[in-house]
Amino acid sequence: MDLSFLDVSYASILSGFAWGFWHFPTSVILFYFNESVVEVYSNLLVFVLILSFIGVLLGEVRRRSRSLIPSMILHFFGNSALIISMVLRMM
Repeated sequence: MDLSFLDVSYASILSGFAWGFWHFPTSVILFYFNESVVEVYSNLLVFVLILSFIGVLLGEVRRRSRSLIPSMILHFFGNSALIISMVLRMM
């Protein structure tokens, strides 16, 4: 499979899918604890795909910047936005 037209490394794609599946238990615990089974599985698939895409982007940021710091900062802001949105929903 030739992905040279995308200028994305195989390592970024592989780590992106690992990133998506790593966050799988978090989504089950935080978001879908009281939902119906059908909704949970369809939403979890979308959740894992979105996080896999974000993982590919973070991998490419790391590869192109040759530093882990920019990806760490983006990850921090993503988690912060999630926590803020969860707190605001509770109010």
